[in-house]
Amino acid sequence: DWINEHNQISIGSLFNPRRSAHFIKRLAEHPEASVTFLTFSITARGKIYYYSALAEELLKNDLWDTFVNFAAQKSSFRVYQFRLRKLDPEQAWQPQAVPLEVQIPFRLNPPSPRVKQALAPLNYLGTLTDVTDSMRQFAGNDFDKSQVKALKVFLHPPAVPIRTKDVRLEFVDLRKEQRFSYRSRCRLRIGKAIREGMILDLSVHGLKVQLDDAVDTQVNDTVLLSLTGFEKNHKKFDLRDIPYLVVNSDVSQTTLNLKIPKQKTDDKKQRHAGAEFFRFLIKEHRDQLKLLHENTSLNGIELCLRNLYCAAPPSVPLYLYQNKKRQVTLRRAGVSSWRSGWAKLLAHLPGSGADNLNIQPVLRGSSLATEILPPLQALSRSDRPLKKLLLVKLYQDQGESVLQTQWQTFDLLDTATILSFVDQCLPDAVFFAVQVELSRTGRPDIQFVQAEMSYLSQYASHRANELEEELWQVYAVADTHDITAEVLKFADVSLENIKQQQQRLNSWLSAN
Repeated sequence: DWINEHNQISIGSLFNPRRSAHFIKRLAEHPEASVTFLTFSITARGKIYYYSALAEELLKNDLWDTFVNFAAQKSSFRVYQFRLRKLDPEQAWQPQAVPLEVQIPFRLNPPSPRVKQALAPLNYLGTLTDVTDSMRQFAGNDFDKSQVKALKVFLHPPAVPIRTKDVRLEFVDLRKEQRFSYRSRCRLRIGKAIREGMILDLSVHGLKVQLDDAVDTQVNDTVLLSLTGFEKNHKKFDLRDIPYLVVNSDVSQTTLNLKIPKQKTDDKKQRHAGAEFFRFLIKEHRDQLKLLHENTSLNGIELCLRNLYCAAPPSVPLYLYQNKKRQVTLRRAGVSSWRSGWAKLLAHLPGSGADNLNIQPVLRGSSLATEILPPLQALSRSDRPLKKLLLVKLYQDQGESVLQTQWQTFDLLDTATILSFVDQCLPDAVFFAVQVELSRTGRPDIQFVQAEMSYLSQYASHRANELEEELWQVYAVADTHDITAEVLKFADVSLENIKQQQQRLNSWLSAN
């Protein structure tokens, strides 16, 4: 989303010096607070123009409805939750849990002086959580067109003010095919409709394009794609009107995922022109293409950054296990020292303690069987996480704490039901909104803990086998994010009511 027409990462412009100073000051005053970013981009004449605003900026300038309703009509519309915390540099290096005098096959070396130098300027860690799917439904279609010009104040300057480099946080990539991030102009034809657009990423067998204007398409429609941006430098290829099939499109019908049609023969004359060209491009110009999730950083810095993030992630991950009988149970949860209101609620529920969380009051009745397992079973390991919205009402009944929950699926979000649920909580209850991201796990990265496993197997081989078997049994992850503040903003809840919500939560936490 934040790769500009020059194939540069431009997300750094969200954090200009003025905003960064504001965030750091806010951190000192409200250590656990989050802020809400709203962003969108416009593509015109081959250039991408980015806009971003903080929710508080829009409310202060009476531009909330104009920005939200205008931006929500675009596929580039994004809502981010941003959290910031102070870093402890000592957490960048986590040595293996094996005594130094013990010989092991592989031992991680401490960060090199060069890596330490690269990490030295880091003082804070911020996390951006995409909560767009939870918020888009609240947007309307009406806005004062005369105020749209006022949004120019949120336009990013053409030059990226802060150089940004992406670093892969050490993971095992299970994708079937490598995809590359690259911006290039294109033209799409479907029936009589012609749309100009831009390629966002590409592979041999498919690509993603963003169109300047919406086009009506259905899954499996055939479109003709002309690679206009590549024509000048690759004249030996016929890059006009190449057939592709539509895999899917976004709600605004401007961002399309395309794939090549199935080939019925291996005859070279019948080979797909797009596949042949991109195969050539990837082979001959690999140095100019950025592999999605590619690591091009200093050796060792990825692990240090992952350690810094994992020291206190802002979410609460729930791990689901599948045994040999294919029975799925929720057995473990990740507990972070970076506590959101949601994390505090779980930690104070009856049955929760210093070393365990009791999730049962939240997964009431058959919630696991009806709300979580069916979508997980429909996912493959290469699919993007499937998101659900969990609404929670905490209230007192005859001196007892009671939790009421309601689940919403993102493709069927009912805004009226959500607003009604919020209204029920405002008088005397505490409201929570939790974004739940469901994903299937791939194979465990046993190599990452190979030293510890080897050491343990020398003294307690049965325990090492048990641990490895447990890792293989992790079937899925439900990553839970507290998005209460964002939902309350989009639900147009007053600041006074929001303060009362926080006061009630604090009172409940102190009493439990």
